[in-house]
Amino acid sequence: MPSTIVVPGKPVGKQRARVVSNREGSHTFTPLMTVQWEGLIKILASQAGIQPTDMPTSVVIEIERTVPRSWSRKKKERALSYEWATGKPDIDNVIKAVLDALNGIAWHDDSQVVTVTAKRTFTERDQTTITIELLGE
Repeated sequence: MPSTIVVPGKPVGKQRARVVSNREGSHTFTPLMTVQWEGLIKILASQAGIQPTDMPTSVVIEIERTVPRSWSRKKKERALSYEWATGKPDIDNVIKAVLDALNGIAWHDDSQVVTVTAKRTFTERDQTTITIELLGE
């Protein structure tokens, strides 16, 4: 049976690690926005009772974005009725953030994910719905 997590708010794509150098050397870190969004996904998955598995897994990611306020009423109506949402963050970076966030939570390693389906649409709210299904049960 699939497990579903609904993450409220705008999605955050996986950002590149940053390198900081000083007299003692250099170190890398993940930007705060990525850490916070991945942390929220982890919390919501844990609250949903999701447990790590060794099985092959399928993931469906549905990114819902609000229509920009600057758009005309006509353009907003058209977007809500049939247009796909484009723009930042890139969908592949959102996928990477979701898969990394669920390491150790929904699976032991994201190499267990064998299928990923992702789409981004305009709706009345900003949220990301993640559906996890174990394959071969």
